[in-house]
Amino acid sequence: MTIGFALSASSGSKLRQGMSQSRSRSRQPWRSSTRMAYSVADILKDPKFPAEWPFSSMDFKRQDEMTDSMFYYQPRLVYHVDDAAVNALTKFYAKSIPENADLLDM
Repeated sequence: MTIGFALSASSGSKLRQGMSQSRSRSRQPWRSSTRMAYSVADILKDPKFPAEWPFSSMDFKRQDEMTDSMFYYQPRLVYHVDDAAVNALTKFYAKSIPENADLLDM
């Protein structure tokens, strides 16, 4: 598995530089021309953590602190993936989940 993002500040600036360069050459600004590949194993060998917790309680507050009951009052039956993914999952579930199985849908 390859991950296309950087963990260090210097590598992050290289990635941002590559992305800004790719914007001028491509209609796909999310693609970076800078090829930076880190394997998961490489990243987990020496993780870099800040000396102090970098977040405040305000970082975890919602923009709208009102209750969610009105949002969830009306069911929203939407797919968050495309039709091909829905079909693939349906086939996978049909093969993998026994008939009359109990499921916890989170």
